[in-house]
Amino acid sequence: MPRKNPLASKNAQEKISNPLTVSCGSPIRHQDSLDGLPVVEPSSSNTEFSFLNNKGKTETVCLDFVTKMEPNSIPVKNKRGKTYLTWFYELYQKSPNDALTLTRIYIHLRKNEGSPDHKRRAFQWLAQYLINSGKRLTSVEYKSLESIYEANCEIERTTLKTTFNILINVLCLVPNLKDKVKVSIRHYEPPNALQSKNRLKTAEERIKKSRINNDYSEYVMFQIYAYTNACLMEIKEANTRLEVLLDSGKQKRLFTPEGLRLFRKLINSGDITQYEEALDMELIAYRHCTNALKQVLDSQMNEEHVGKILEHIENFEFDKGFNLLPVQLRRSSDVKYLFEDILKNGVADNKKSLRPFLRAFAKVNYLDIQSILTSRIHQHDKWRCYREYLSSSYVTYELFYGPRKEKEFIFAAHADPFHHVLLGESDKFDFLVIILLLCESGRNLEVATNLPYAVNNIDSQTPIIDVSAPFASEPSCWLTSFKTRGHVTGKGAQEEDIVVPYASALFQYLSLLDNIRSSLLTNREFFFSISKTKMNSYLRDFATFAGIKDKNGEKLKRLQTRRFRKVWSGEVLLQYLEGVDTKDDLIKAVAEDLRNSIPLTYLLQSSRTESMLASAIIGLQMRFLSEHQKLAAQLKLDGEIPDERNREKRFLCDCLDPSKPDYKPNLEVAYCRQYDSCLGCSRAAVFDEHIPNIIYRCFQYEQLLRESRDLYMAHYETKHEIAIEALERYKSKAENGQQKHADAFKIALSDWEDERVQRLPPLIHPRINNLNVIQTTRVR
Repeated sequence: MPRKNPLASKNAQEKISNPLTVSCGSPIRHQDSLDGLPVVEPSSSNTEFSFLNNKGKTETVCLDFVTKMEPNSIPVKNKRGKTYLTWFYELYQKSPNDALTLTRIYIHLRKNEGSPDHKRRAFQWLAQYLINSGKRLTSVEYKSLESIYEANCEIERTTLKTTFNILINVLCLVPNLKDKVKVSIRHYEPPNALQSKNRLKTAEERIKKSRINNDYSEYVMFQIYAYTNACLMEIKEANTRLEVLLDSGKQKRLFTPEGLRLFRKLINSGDITQYEEALDMELIAYRHCTNALKQVLDSQMNEEHVGKILEHIENFEFDKGFNLLPVQLRRSSDVKYLFEDILKNGVADNKKSLRPFLRAFAKVNYLDIQSILTSRIHQHDKWRCYREYLSSSYVTYELFYGPRKEKEFIFAAHADPFHHVLLGESDKFDFLVIILLLCESGRNLEVATNLPYAVNNIDSQTPIIDVSAPFASEPSCWLTSFKTRGHVTGKGAQEEDIVVPYASALFQYLSLLDNIRSSLLTNREFFFSISKTKMNSYLRDFATFAGIKDKNGEKLKRLQTRRFRKVWSGEVLLQYLEGVDTKDDLIKAVAEDLRNSIPLTYLLQSSRTESMLASAIIGLQMRFLSEHQKLAAQLKLDGEIPDERNREKRFLCDCLDPSKPDYKPNLEVAYCRQYDSCLGCSRAAVFDEHIPNIIYRCFQYEQLLRESRDLYMAHYETKHEIAIEALERYKSKAENGQQKHADAFKIALSDWEDERVQRLPPLIHPRINNLNVIQTTRVR
């Protein structure tokens, strides 16, 4: 029987009919090699080639075989969509085979797994090691990883470990590397990134390693803060102004014969006060128009029906178009205003004025009424003066589109209408609130953009803006978002909470944004309605048109949100840290300021207040401020020994005065016997000998948490947190604290695991025995 043609199988045919997409002259071949990696051959010139990555998208990789390419010197438009292997040229000059092998592995990973920054970093480290050491890729061994670590240890721990895991996987794909080497390197674990082999890094070294100086200075942040608040206040004032106008009902309708005559008179006057009256008329017309368009677009008319209406409008048969609308729309005062006022009196028979209406009806939900008014103003020089006044007087518009005084058209054709921006209906309002949220919360951009519109609540959904924070020291909103942890896999998510006091200006802006978006959008998934592309564009435009400068007078090309995630933890926090040893000392340093809730309007006038709020956000996390204050025990950090003659011994400490406890306010007791509250009392003194007992008590708390979470949360969670805070402070502040804590931990663990030993009495509570906690075998 003849053998079956191997190319007759469906899989084989698909493999041949769907090869890599190869550019002309590409060194990559369609077929894979025997080792399963793509074949890349040397070339006599710099080469670009394309292939399909793991997402099925075409990707172009550039290899500089002959002359080194500098990606930073190449215009953005010429390198868009291309990947430059910055390590390839130098390695190819020293070891062509190794450079080609690493390139084959890189393409293989891109085709199968993708390649985030950690993967690119792994290739860079490995290539640099081969270049500097002169070794061949096939001679890499376990010791080589130690050398690579030494060269790159000044990096954050998680990134270091992730990059090494990828690097090891890359080495395991090297075809001719010995199997025993692959087995050995799989067990390599990089040392702690914050330690050298012999000692812990100092605080100064840690700060240097964290690259805190990359954060924006106070000088830059204050500009960002001031311009952001200026825009937000304008949007808020414009909405308040419009609501007052609508409630009063005194303003004349713009698109009536009488209204247009009054509008021309106001424009021709050249008076600023009358300019503002003209703007009032525009804002009212815009709101009616926006409401009408939303009602029409939400009416669920089919395309054929809409097409007939538009056909009548294009023929200037506005009454016929209006009569084709559903009955409920014809009854709407806003829809009547749109057809009877704007179309009949504004557009009339002007084809140029009709275009923005058709665009609004078909694509967007807003109408640029100024483009319609242009044909109704006879003195165009007066109209230009009015529009110049608006673009220069309202910073919200200028900071996104720049000054337009010398432009032929004051408002760029691609820009959102002036009213759309000023009333906060464009996504620029989302951008501004996000920037303020980042400045005040210390969170990163990912957390803000992932903020959901609503959260699940049993059998319904609650808008996130309506969720109250249960443990905040003042009435506050509780925003819950998340950020991705482990960007290589993208599978981890860490919950992030942001508490915003109801009395703050930030909450007012969040509420206003929510009200506007809820009236315009339905079925929102996220709280903020802004795309990643628009966010990046506004970060550039806002910095450029605001003219934000650093201390050297250099203008910023764009805002980098990563640089103000924890911006005030540098210079400003250090001002408070003079003479400060603990978090309690820091709290006391800003306590007077923290008593007052100061609106952001006044915050802009006080650098002291700005410093205070920012330091508190970074150092304390406002919603847990009261909890931090409860650790009041005095920690003896210099190895002091208690005086045996006058000791008042307790389980977790020595008591300096049992008659005056202060773990709670206004206590009136002759002799305190609340031994489990000692660490929250300033009369307590903790010596070295108490550390094993505190650790042992933490074991008891953890056991109770496993047995009864409700009981733990109600009565012991805060005490547990205070105990942990005491241990952490002891480790970081005491002389040789790390070692002393480790020794104490061994003692406590040994007693905990020995059922014959009871270092401390059990936790006492009326419900403890009901839960059989005392009798329960201790979990090892």
